Amino acid sequence: SITNSSELELADATVNLTVAGRVADLVQLSTNPTGTKSKGTLTWTKQQVPALASLRPGDKVDFTITVPTLSSFTPARTDRNLEITANTSVTSPSLAAAGAATNTPQATITAKVNSTLTLTSIGRYFSDAGTAVGSGPLPPEVGKTTTYRITWTVSNAYNDVADTQVSAILPPESFWTGTQSTTSTGNLVFDPLSRTATWTIGRLAAGSTGSGVVTASFEVAMTPTASQAGQLLALVDAATVRATDTFTATVLKQTATAVTSDLSNDPLAQGKGVVVSGSVVQ
Repeated sequence: SITNSSELELADATVNLTVAGRVADLVQLSTNPTGTKSKGTLTWTKQQVPALASLRPGDKVDFTITVPTLSSFTPARTDRNLEITANTSVTSPSLAAAGAATNTPQATITAKVNSTLTLTSIGRYFSDAGTAVGSGPLPPEVGKTTTYRITWTVSNAYNDVADTQVSAILPPESFWTGTQSTTSTGNLVFDPLSRTATWTIGRLAAGSTGSGVVTASFEVAMTPTASQAGQLLALVDAATVRATDTFTATVLKQTATAVTSDLSNDPLAQGKGVVVSGSVVQ
């Protein structure tokens, strides 16, 4: 909002606004009312806003500026606590005529940008090297137990986050074996009453991406029944990560899809997730 709080009538006022920030999408920036745009600088005159032809004492003009963040952004290693700023000033010949400065003091709006927190949840029977990390028949077989490895991966981009926690519920037919449970940081536990697996990470620094991601893995076992023949097995329900951005004080939340015996992330096990009723040679 531009308000003339002086006792002067400002003629031919010009409003200037400059937007800056590494994650600001200056191409998609939009305004209402429409002004002229040159990269990140916006200008309004009486040609776009007739009210600027004469701002009498007490007059106010409202502007709405929408600044999207970039849809794709690769942070530098030093990128931390990103912000988008908008600096605004008003000029008018009337100010100079009255012996005042030719432009008003600059006003700054600062918008803090949330970190990007991501979570993946995948199931494997084979490792990337082709070694079995699961056991039992594949495809799963009625009456026989097959185990699978579930891996959670969390990455965090721009700001430090606190109270980071990942959780998911195991379906009734999926059993937590208690073996092969590991984490690169934090603590992973299973509550048999709520059937919830919880990975408590705590504080996660900005820049925990690429090789700096954190992981947790655990084993689940399934013994299909005759009624499940011809079906995929639900191994783990959708997992959710929650954390508090220490820069913006916003609670961040991301959800990863449920994991089934389809094992879409395991090339050697793909197409072997449907339960069979008899012995099958692998």
